[in-house]
Amino acid sequence: MNIAIFCNNSRGLKVINFLKKNYNIRLIFFSKEHLNRKTYEIVKNKKIKCKIITKLNSQKIYNQIQKENIDINVIAGFPYIFNDKMINSANLGTFNLHAGKLPKYKGGSPLNW
Repeated sequence: MNIAIFCNNSRGLKVINFLKKNYNIRLIFFSKEHLNRKTYEIVKNKKIKCKIITKLNSQKIYNQIQKENIDINVIAGFPYIFNDKMINSANLGTFNLHAGKLPKYKGGSPLNW
């Protein structure tokens, strides 16, 4: 199973470390605007394709997911909102690991609410 992960922080790093044991992580996307450099450097050293992006809902990102034949997208601490095309870009779908009920508790700190 091919996986793409969208993350920016230590929560994403935990997800990567868990999933890499049993799955093929083909792509990891980071947001340039909210990039945690420490997390990025750790992931980059794992020899997985890492991309720093400035715009999520672009044809270029969609094409990369298609080219790598991604089965599942996993979102873990990623700051951008996915449009329908990006949600459906992976063969089997997209999982969003978010701590709050969406869209009511959107944002980076839903547990505060």
